[in-house]
Amino acid sequence: NPARVINLSLGSPGACSKSMQLAINAALDQGAVLVGAGGIVGVRWRGGHAGVTTVLLEDGLPVAADEFAQAGAAGNRALRSLVIEAAALVPGIRVLELYAGNGNLTRDLVATGAVVTATDLALPRHHAAPGARFVAGPAAEVMAAERRGGAAWELIVLDPPRTGAREVIDAIAASGAARVVYVSCDPATFARDGERLIAAGWRPGTITPIDLMPQTAHVELVATFVR
Repeated sequence: NPARVINLSLGSPGACSKSMQLAINAALDQGAVLVGAGGIVGVRWRGGHAGVTTVLLEDGLPVAADEFAQAGAAGNRALRSLVIEAAALVPGIRVLELYAGNGNLTRDLVATGAVVTATDLALPRHHAAPGARFVAGPAAEVMAAERRGGAAWELIVLDPPRTGAREVIDAIAASGAARVVYVSCDPATFARDGERLIAAGWRPGTITPIDLMPQTAHVELVATFVR
């Protein structure tokens, strides 16, 4: 609402991150004036931006304030390590990564020598894995189009939102992949999707919980399924 006043209490510059970026879900005509206040180095708003377009959350991970990122660097490192361990990668393996975001997990898949096709609804603005092939679109539509084009994968990695992967889980089950690594932030939707894989003949392997959001009820997990 243009009539509304956005009041930001930032305190002293020392109280904020040295490289904080702000995203405001509103149309602004003076968003640029916030750059430099209280440690803000960039501002994004509906229809524009000023200052830097991303901040570096950790080595090799540029993220904008309106993009998803895990809550902490230490937890994210643990998550990435679990995914790579679960993936059992070998150089040259063909990998499809669904719900790839800005490439948080993609960068590790590429670093091991995997041939990676990564997809999400939108292409990352500054993705962390330039060695991967990114395709934008809904997971089920992208997967169907890729298969019509003759694509085949040995491993599928997915990190869906809390709603799970209902729209694509049957296609994953029917794919020619030998292994699935499923990262979930909701045990209930994971159980629903896992039951579909098991009913289609897949066998569950390891399921490892990880507390990425301490002192909350949320639990992340990394699970494997093999054909």
